[in-house]
Amino acid sequence: RVGEVPPTPNKADYDSPYLDSSTAQLIEIAEQYGFPISYAQESNGRLIQNILPIKNTENKQISTSSIIDLDLHTETAFHPYKPDYVLLFCLRGDPAAVTTYAHVLDIIAQLDEKTLEVLQQPFFKTSLDLSFRMNGEHDVEFMLPILKKYTISETIRQARISPITFWTMTYDKALMVGTNKIARNALITFQKAVEKSIKEVTLKTGDLLVLNNEYIVHGRKHFKPRYDGTDRWVRRVMVRKQLPPPSEISGHVISTKFI
Repeated sequence: RVGEVPPTPNKADYDSPYLDSSTAQLIEIAEQYGFPISYAQESNGRLIQNILPIKNTENKQISTSSIIDLDLHTETAFHPYKPDYVLLFCLRGDPAAVTTYAHVLDIIAQLDEKTLEVLQQPFFKTSLDLSFRMNGEHDVEFMLPILKKYTISETIRQARISPITFWTMTYDKALMVGTNKIARNALITFQKAVEKSIKEVTLKTGDLLVLNNEYIVHGRKHFKPRYDGTDRWVRRVMVRKQLPPPSEISGHVISTKFI
């Protein structure tokens, strides 16, 4: 239940008593998936973030952009404690602001074994999201693989069954680059597979979209902001299945520092 929605604000750090009910519902749902968390460097550690168009970020690769496509990405791809789930609750929709997403299984089905092998190596460089550098923080580079493969063997009633293989994905189109020739070629092939795997959903008032951040990359198509109180307004909360060590978190705020 959304209740009465105030005009879309022109700043991300907006709060209102009108949002108390939807906030409580969103937290209750988030807790069914794990531990709602936020990050000290992003939105000052706000647990529930307002995703809406902001004038000075309208053409940047950040959630408050509008006039450019938000490229497909794993949420907080660089972070050692990135979220396992991202929940997007729509207070006010815009038919042009289409959410895009792609699933890892659809992507790897198009890749050959050699490419899959390269994508599992830490040959790919990414950096801090812009949302983590809004207060003048220095950028930091990270090396990581795009794909990881896990195999699980299970025993049911003492009967051995075939191993189960599953894949996870960490990817950011805007920031990630290959650091050698084979990595660059594999990344190009991967990006083409991602583009062919894209699906779309348009969020409307009252819709809740839950994204598994291990298996799905997501983005958003561009739209024209009006800045008149009628713009798209989505509230976001992130969830981890396990909390970081106590030294890396205070309350719900993950405080990992990057030097």
